[in-house]
Amino acid sequence: MVVTDLITAAGATILISNGQNAQIDLALKGQAAPAMAKLADAKANVTVTRAVGIGTRIVAAAGLTPLFNVTGVKRRFFRDDQFARRREANDAQLVELSYKDFP
Repeated sequence: MVVTDLITAAGATILISNGQNAQIDLALKGQAAPAMAKLADAKANVTVTRAVGIGTRIVAAAGLTPLFNVTGVKRRFFRDDQFARRREANDAQLVELSYKDFP
């Protein structure tokens, strides 16, 4: 396998539960602007005030590479091997967004 594409984020908040009924309370200090658009902002002053059942929490972190694509050798019967990326019909399409995309 070879990493062929890196998708980086200027800032991101990633929360992954480790079970049912997970909860997290966040506090955003500073401006009284809409909080949801600011949660991923690496410059935001976001703190976790309470977390229950959260396995992974990365809050307002800068310079993350949360996604990547890999390519490998596809072994084929009766034909030459092929260097290819595995694709499914319902693969998600990634598009670049900015904070202006969120009202």
